[in-house]
Amino acid sequence: MNSYTKTELAVLCLDALDGLEYKHEKALLSFVKTPAELFTDKNSVKKYLAEFFGEAKANTVLLSLNESFAESVVDGLEKRGVTAVTCYSDGYPERLKNIDTPPLVLYAKGDLSLLKSQKTLGAVGSRKTLPNTEALLKEVLKPVAAAGVTLVTGSASGADKTVLSTALESGKVISVLTGGIDHVYPDCNRSIIERVAKCGLVVSEQPPDVVPKFWMFPVRNRIIAGLSDAVLIASGDKKSGARHTADFALNYAKQVYAFPYSVGITSGELCNELIKNGASLCDSAKDLLLEFGLKDEDIEEPVFELDEDEKVLYEAIKNGQEDMTDYCMKNNLKFFEIAPTLSSLEIQGLIVKLAGNRYKPVK
Repeated sequence: MNSYTKTELAVLCLDALDGLEYKHEKALLSFVKTPAELFTDKNSVKKYLAEFFGEAKANTVLLSLNESFAESVVDGLEKRGVTAVTCYSDGYPERLKNIDTPPLVLYAKGDLSLLKSQKTLGAVGSRKTLPNTEALLKEVLKPVAAAGVTLVTGSASGADKTVLSTALESGKVISVLTGGIDHVYPDCNRSIIERVAKCGLVVSEQPPDVVPKFWMFPVRNRIIAGLSDAVLIASGDKKSGARHTADFALNYAKQVYAFPYSVGITSGELCNELIKNGASLCDSAKDLLLEFGLKDEDIEEPVFELDEDEKVLYEAIKNGQEDMTDYCMKNNLKFFEIAPTLSSLEIQGLIVKLAGNRYKPVK
């Protein structure tokens, strides 16, 4: 069971109150000498609240500003296996203390030591990231994660999910949710977020039962940028939410990297625009490793041990036989006979699925 100080309990209590916006919570914490005074100096707190909300609401807020309510909040967190890291806690990350609007509380599930990671890379992109870009993202990030860099991303499908799956092997991964931990969005990614909670870390600034709302998405992205030493934008059109992450990173004086795209590819418009405006072009792991003072020769390349069927099919795809329907016809095979082999090669990161029954080599 987690033990919280009175200061931490006061912040948790304040953060759990309905109807108080971030600016009100921040102002109230600035008003008292220590957060614990929220429990003890009722008259001053009531007077201050009344100026904001009127006496009726001030009285309502005061009814919940007590240690008993705070303990009930903690009990709810304990039942979920969630730990609260407040802006007054020892475990609160220094990186977030330096942004304009640091979260008052991080509700976390998993390895809390990752909040103090020495090297962190944010990596985000569009939900509509192309398969070949997802394959490149995996290829680029795998050595970075293997070198001990913690990857920070969201929870969306597409690029975010690729980042999460790539980092699961090292366990050096932080997923920042938009809503509370009870409400993973999109729900189809719940299983991978649960895996991240077991071997990495899942965090949110929203209490666990908060349902994600549209306005929370760009606000959440400031945390991804804030937790990261540098940020990689893998994909995004001109209106992509990844733009918010890039803008926050630039405002925080973080280095921004982006994949280059050919002209006319919508999902790469943001990346090309960022590069034109000064972001660093990234097309290999080496670019990111150098950012962290690491060398690519120090990273052991994975050795793939393929069985005979995998070798034959992999070589065929490498030599230009991308259409598996055509491949089956030429070799008198049924597609279901090669499907397991294709899946194995895909899982190992050697090939990527294109439209239809076409596959392309990655390595």
